[in-house]
Amino acid sequence: ETGAWVTPFAIDPNTNTTIYVGMKNVWKSTNRGDSWTKISPWSTSTTLRSLAVAPSNSDYIYAATQSSFYRTIDGGSNWSSDISGTLPTGSGSITYISINNNDPLTVWVSLGGYNSYGVYESTNGGDTWTNISTGLPSLPLMCVIQNRQNTNQVELYAGTDVGVYVKAGAADWTLFFDGLPNVVVTELDIYYDDITPANSSIRAATYGRGLWESDLFTATAPTCYFTADNVFPADDSEYVSFTDKSTNSPTSWEWTITPATITYQSSTSSTSENPVVSFTNNGPYTISLTVTNAYGSDTETKTDYIHQGQQGKWTGTTNTEWNTETNWENQMVPTSSTDITISATAINWLSYTGNFELGVQCNNFSMDGASEVSISGNLTIASGKSFVCNGANTVKVGGNWDNNGTFTAGTGTVNLYGSNASNITTVGSATGGGKIDNSGGGGYYTSATYNIFNCVTAFQLVSAKVYASGAGERTFYWANSSGTVQEQTVVNLPDGESRVTLNFNITTGTDHRLGVSSSSPNLYRNNSGVSYPYAIGALGSVVSSNAGTSYYYFCYDIEYSTGSGVETYNNLVISKSNNTVTTNGDIDINNNLTVQPGAWFTNATGNTIAVTNNLTLEANASGTASFIDNGTTNVTGSTDVQYYCVSDLWHYISSCFSTGNNFNVLFSGQVPTDFYRWDESHSEQGSTGWWINILHSSEWNNTTFAAAQGYAISDYTAKATTYTLSGVLYNTTKTLNMTKTTGSSGEGWNLVGNPFPGSMAANTNADANNFLSRNSEVLDPSYTAIYIYNDAIQDYVTVNNGSNAAYISSGQGFLVRTATDGNDISFHIDDRKHGTATFYKGGDETQRFSLTLTSPDNVINETEIVFMEGMGYGLDPSYDAGKYKGNPDLSLYTSLIESNGHDFAIQALPLLNEPVIVPIGLNAGIQGTYSFTAEMQNFEPNTPITLVDKYTSNQVDLVSNPQYNFLVDEPGTYNNRFLIYFKSAVGIEENGTQADDAFEIYAYGNQIFISSSPKIEEYSVKVYNAVGQLILQKEFNYSPFEQINIDQPGTYIVRVFADHGVATKKVVVQ
Repeated sequence: ETGAWVTPFAIDPNTNTTIYVGMKNVWKSTNRGDSWTKISPWSTSTTLRSLAVAPSNSDYIYAATQSSFYRTIDGGSNWSSDISGTLPTGSGSITYISINNNDPLTVWVSLGGYNSYGVYESTNGGDTWTNISTGLPSLPLMCVIQNRQNTNQVELYAGTDVGVYVKAGAADWTLFFDGLPNVVVTELDIYYDDITPANSSIRAATYGRGLWESDLFTATAPTCYFTADNVFPADDSEYVSFTDKSTNSPTSWEWTITPATITYQSSTSSTSENPVVSFTNNGPYTISLTVTNAYGSDTETKTDYIHQGQQGKWTGTTNTEWNTETNWENQMVPTSSTDITISATAINWLSYTGNFELGVQCNNFSMDGASEVSISGNLTIASGKSFVCNGANTVKVGGNWDNNGTFTAGTGTVNLYGSNASNITTVGSATGGGKIDNSGGGGYYTSATYNIFNCVTAFQLVSAKVYASGAGERTFYWANSSGTVQEQTVVNLPDGESRVTLNFNITTGTDHRLGVSSSSPNLYRNNSGVSYPYAIGALGSVVSSNAGTSYYYFCYDIEYSTGSGVETYNNLVISKSNNTVTTNGDIDINNNLTVQPGAWFTNATGNTIAVTNNLTLEANASGTASFIDNGTTNVTGSTDVQYYCVSDLWHYISSCFSTGNNFNVLFSGQVPTDFYRWDESHSEQGSTGWWINILHSSEWNNTTFAAAQGYAISDYTAKATTYTLSGVLYNTTKTLNMTKTTGSSGEGWNLVGNPFPGSMAANTNADANNFLSRNSEVLDPSYTAIYIYNDAIQDYVTVNNGSNAAYISSGQGFLVRTATDGNDISFHIDDRKHGTATFYKGGDETQRFSLTLTSPDNVINETEIVFMEGMGYGLDPSYDAGKYKGNPDLSLYTSLIESNGHDFAIQALPLLNEPVIVPIGLNAGIQGTYSFTAEMQNFEPNTPITLVDKYTSNQVDLVSNPQYNFLVDEPGTYNNRFLIYFKSAVGIEENGTQADDAFEIYAYGNQIFISSSPKIEEYSVKVYNAVGQLILQKEFNYSPFEQINIDQPGTYIVRVFADHGVATKKVVVQ
């Protein structure tokens, strides 16, 4: 007989020498196929396609054609008729028969149709059939087998057109083809290892893809895992497709989305395997999926997995903080890969604390409309990144402005604010330095090494291309020719090619080193195709390596910069207080440059600022702008300088213009009430030294506001007036000739002023280059100081080299006294230094004693005593400053200990190593109660400082009680009334045991009388004058009564020393 193309055969599971084969009938061989016997009675032309022998009883044999099914229960002696019965053979051919390992009446068949009739089961030998196909695909099934090692439940495997499925117990069929390609499985067989069952395996024969093997099925609950194709939908029009990627063949799915403001799309639902969802609201959504199969379930929850809303869009909904999630439209803080946009409709503007770098905090930065942003630290626009202003935006930066990428100014304003020094740096960078890439041959090198390069012009090595074998940290460095590391940085590299940011500042020199110090860098280096030198632009070249000229190490396509690019702004505002903004490159300003009151701005040497519209240096009650131009500034529009004046007060001012208009043109916008200049040599009305009223003379219309010349201005028409004057800024050294006219009421006093638009260092504590040190040879030795009039106290503030750091603000006028007529005073550009121009106490470690006198009508006046190394008790030019008495009714001063006949506003003395007594003088113009207030700085703890009022004999410990009130009965000058004792308790020696009850001490006339107790046999007497000097010392043996003659009247301190102790008494000798 003939058989089918694939003829079925079976080996008797109980007798391995017996073989059955299905032709048109069933044939049996009991001798391994040497001879055969037909054991079925059919005479048909249809061939058998399936054949199986029951493992538990060899007499049970089942055979089938594609549509008929037969059974024998007696080894083939008798066969049933066709018992296919309810098998849907009209919808699919019978492809395989499998018999239960323990029950010969339980049988399964597979059917090969494109429908749901995949596997049928019979428990009565085929008399009736049940469809058990749930879970199988609607595709042809090629075979079905049982795993006999699973004795707990029936475990079936089915081969399909798309792989293998498994069914354990009452569970549905599930996928079982991890690692198996999508292929037709024609037959399955199980290899049983009965000694080590875990080694058993299932093998699958495929159509055209060979034989595959797998461990047997383990009944396992699914492991949940899912993904989404878009976790940042911009709005509800962007649908998100979820994909279940769970393992172990889940059969059901339950999706939970929180919040529930979503809509399922594309006919999907919460129970779909792969739903499609649209999200209604902006913000985060948490996604949870529970998957289930017959063996259990598993849940995965991804918190805040979906963020709807424009990624990186700032709305400022909650506050100004970067890290507050609700401030971002999709409620997700940006990362280094996020492009951000500051919305023009934001509720709060972004305020970032710390340094902000594009490429770290975000990717690119964009601002819409009139939006604003504030960054307290440095703003760095990394190479390849862009910061774009699309409108009238405001960008405030408290630290450095470092632009290595692209900045688009729009019509907005950049404001450099805060109190930290900062630079404006725009790097004009280029790549292509060194070897361009790793072509030519080589490999990954595992030892620390370096290239050698020369630098002819200092530059910044911005970045380099590297090729890494494996991700991880590497340490890059550059060193000088001796190997001393100048800079290094640790970079976490990805695997493969990348560009590493270095930002090394390379100085000129030869044989510099650029390399990696990591012990095993695993970075690519060339050992062929190397041809030195490799240029780094025109700045230098890579000339070799530490292994010679045949090798090139690690750093390719070097990006380099001289830091001299051109930055372009629309408006630039400098509002930084008490610190400097400095240019580090050229700046183009399309509109206005404004330096606000109290702000400091320096244009560094070699840099050019080009202003299309106006440059304005502002002033108000808080201060005056300071602009030091060491480069070049070109202004197409107007250069305006503001002067702030308080109403009803006199101000000394000066021009800071090199050329300018006449007074009447400059002040055409608002004319002051009074405008004077001082002429020490001018004689009028029988007096020499005269204030000339420019406003009411021909000078107002015919002369210019001159740089370095001082003027007095006052305005009574407003509470405060800001004058805005225009001209060309003065920017070179200026000299001014001074006069000293014998007989002048202000002999040698000249009113001058700072000619620069920036402040100047006044003294050595401000800077080594300063106005007073530079002009010390031409100023009067007793008056080597500057005198700035303060109308609020109606007197002059005095500053000399003994004062704290002091600065002369732009346009500030002041008085100086020349030593001789015809001297030139110099305003040198090297003396320009930014600094706070108000004169106040504090700042250095000098011991300072300040005494303030307050009159009955609350007018104040001051004097100062300082203790400094190298000073003496006589005149110390530049450190002792004579008193210029601006208020005839109130003046406070000291006299030098070694007096030269002048009164001093500031007196400098040697370091306080021994007691010192300083006379205090004052002019009191009105009768009433005055007060002294003392302020002491940097004295050693417990240093005695005592005020003595010789008129009242009062002694005041100023350390514990710094204020003293006293009465002036008659107006006048008081030069001998007050003394200040430093480090001396008014001449009194250390106390011993008190013995005041043993002695009586008193004065009468010009004699001091001492009466002692009869018990005291010997004692000594010391008498001190009011300034603490010992003037007399005597020893006495027993005497109940003694007298001492004193030649000079005054206040004296008498101290009597005996074994019982010390008695002290202050007496007044007439």
